[in-house]
Amino acid sequence: DNLNLNIVTALNQATDEWGVRCLRYEICDIKPPPIVKDAMDHQAEAERKKRAKILESEAVQTSAINIAQGEKEAQILQAEAQAKTIEVEAEARALALLKLSKAIGQGDGKGKHGGNAVSLTLGQQWLESWTALAKESTTIMLPNSNSLIDPVSMITQGTTIYQKLSE
Repeated sequence: DNLNLNIVTALNQATDEWGVRCLRYEICDIKPPPIVKDAMDHQAEAERKKRAKILESEAVQTSAINIAQGEKEAQILQAEAQAKTIEVEAEARALALLKLSKAIGQGDGKGKHGGNAVSLTLGQQWLESWTALAKESTTIMLPNSNSLIDPVSMITQGTTIYQKLSE
């Protein structure tokens, strides 16, 4: 359309002196030489290939971005879950310590009930430490002292220390 309009304008400028006015000009069929046609075909094919490569690279880029964002969000969610787990465990531990401290403080003045709570806690810790040692290795070197092997002796020592600190 632009070509036709430009030709009409050029014709009108050239024929204006003669009083001739061109209203319409139309090119019906253009037959370029084979060399020009081949060059145009090659250029069009090159443009199509270029667009296809650009679209493919953009798709790869978008895919990589989406994967990275998904991994990032997964790591954030995992970290939040771990933080919540730590928080819940800490609250449970704090509640247990609070109850233990109340039990220790509610003794009868002679260390009877409080001493029982301390003995229970020491016994549990003693068992947990030996369980952890047994899980780590198949061979355990034990000290020569019976007080570290015998739970009754160990709890008695811990209770004695607690009673002396309570006085």
